[in-house]
Order: sequence, then structure tokens, then C-alpha cells
Amino acid sequence: MYSSFNPTGTRLYLTLHNGPDSVAQYSLSTPWDISTAVYLNRSLAINQNGESQPRGHYISPDGTRLFVSGTTSRSVLSYLLSTPWDVSTASYLGFKSFGIITNTIAFTPDGMSFFNHTGSSLTKYLLTTPWDLNTAVSSQSINFSANSFVFTPDGKTIFHPKLVGERSVMKISLKAPYELAGANTSASINLSTVIPAANFYAVNFSLDGLKMFWSSYTSSIYEFDLSKPYDINGKLIIV
Repeated sequence: MYSSFNPTGTRLYLTLHNGPDSVAQYSLSTPWDISTAVYLNRSLAINQNGESQPRGHYISPDGTRLFVSGTTSRSVLSYLLSTPWDVSTASYLGFKSFGIITNTIAFTPDGMSFFNHTGSSLTKYLLTTPWDLNTAVSSQSINFSANSFVFTPDGKTIFHPKLVGERSVMKISLKAPYELAGANTSASINLSTVIPAANFYAVNFSLDGLKMFWSSYTSSIYEFDLSKPYDINGKLIIV
């Protein structure tokens, strides 16, 4: 299960792939506090292009575009939201096939670069037309064994859960924003003694970096307070 938020932390979005296959939308009465999440009865069924097991999603900064990665179709599905940040208003635009299982995806804020994670690698594509995956050309690729990934807003850091073994969050520092060349692991934290055993799928953060969220493959989300923005080695407060 992959999770994301709108910029104010008042909306939570979940990719559900154990039935029903959908992107579901929740309202948070207290920003970034998942304990206040209420399902809005608004969701988008993901079944286009034969997709039956969606994994990740990405919503553009203005809330008008939604992209969903799929494993059965081995493609990324594109949607237009007529009401920003409301997935129930989505209309299907089409798909881009990558010929491989697609897990998690991301874009640069201007929509000119796209990142596709396949489970064993992370590839950057350059787009000649913003947000149009049909114009994507492969640019960079690195070995990347993880379930998912997320960029910090400045594009200088990637976080991801460790694929196997202990339940850990890994921090990857980049030499330049959104440039994969020269990426190196700079920190990690093992939370195996804090969180019950589960197949953890994704990690995410609040916009200010002071809250960290772990979502499992199935249905659980865990929330942590960080002592400093994006500092996973600092003091953690389990919420």
C-alpha cells in the first residue's frame, strides 16, 4: 500500500491493491495526523489497460494530474482530475507501457523528468512535453533494490524502505537535485524493535519533514515524529 498527501496534509491518498484495486481518498481533520483520517467515499477504481494490481501513484503539485503504476499491465496509467485533489473526478487519459513491472513513480515538480522504479533499478526519464509520458526518453539508471522510494521536496535526497531483512529506512544523498549519478547511501535506521513484523512497502514524510510515515503492503500506516526535518537518525517519537 502506497500513501501520499496533499501539500497541506489535509488529504491522504492510498493505493489499494488487495481489493478493491483503487486509489482511495481520506480527509484529515488535523493536518498530517493519520489518526484523524476519515474515508471520504471518494476513490478511483484502477482497472484500465487490464490493470488488476496497482502499486504506486503520484499526484502533480497542482492536484490536477494523477499517475498510477501497475504490475499486471506493466505500465503507468494517466488521469486528469477536473477538481484538483479529488480522485473521484478523474478521467482516464491513457497509459505508457514500460514492458517491466512498475512499482513506484515520481516526477520533478515541473513535470519535465519522470522516475520509474522497477524493484531492482531506478530510472530517470526526460520529457520533452511536461507530464506527457509518451515523450519520455531514458536518461539515467541506478541499481535500486527496494519496494518504493520518495524524494525530499528539494530533490536532494531519496528515502526508501529496505527490501529484505530488518525493517529499516534508508537515506540516499544525491550530488545534485534529482540527479541519480553518484547517489550514495548516507544514513539508515532500523525500526524492527519498534514496529511489528510486516511486509513494509513505502515511506513518506510531511512537507516540513518532521513526520515520517511507514505503510505496509496490506493496510497499516505508522506515524513518527522526527526531532529535525528528515533526520531519521534523530530522536523518534512514535505517534
